[in-house]
Amino acid sequence: AAKSVTATFADTTAPNAPVFSTITTPTNNQKPTWTWSSGGNGGNGTFRYKLDNSDLTTGATETTATSYTPATNLSEGTHTLYVQERDAAGNWSQMYSATIKLDTVGPTVTAQPAGGTYLSAQNVTLICDDGAGSGCGNIYFTTDNSPPTTSSTKYTAPINISANTTLKFFAVDTAGNTGSARTEIYSFPNVAIAAGNIKVVQGETRQTTVTLT
Repeated sequence: AAKSVTATFADTTAPNAPVFSTITTPTNNQKPTWTWSSGGNGGNGTFRYKLDNSDLTTGATETTATSYTPATNLSEGTHTLYVQERDAAGNWSQMYSATIKLDTVGPTVTAQPAGGTYLSAQNVTLICDDGAGSGCGNIYFTTDNSPPTTSSTKYTAPINISANTTLKFFAVDTAGNTGSARTEIYSFPNVAIAAGNIKVVQGETRQTTVTLT
């Protein structure tokens, strides 16, 4: 008589890696949230993850949640969350990761040339520096001694200054941090020739009086 044979095959096919939702980076939020979903192909909704450590075989947090927010503030710099999903047979998916750049320090802005006393008009360039941060966004300025805000004039080209001016400015980086406002004062004294016409002849010296006020 024919005999029936039942074969049992182990499931060794891993599910697909989880998929992260859109994350905000760079950010100045020191407790950012990573959100993900199942990658499908047999995943049973059990996940494990670690922050800034890609070895998930030991010490990883297992959860059925699909998001992670750190309990304490993260330090400045980049942080990567690594996540896997398991199936009913115990197979873990390939690892998926998402990196957030954390920047909490505002940029600085300098003016070239700096404020001072000048005898001719100056084209003032505003230079933003965000160091190792997220990068400079926009620079805002005023020339009427009023405090600059994000509603003030946006800097796009050198500022021509030809009269006494108090220039105030600051920058916002791409993470949304606002730098401290700075002030540069440009002065242009009146120049009066007090001794008539000046005629310069080679080899001769002429004396006149120049009054700066």
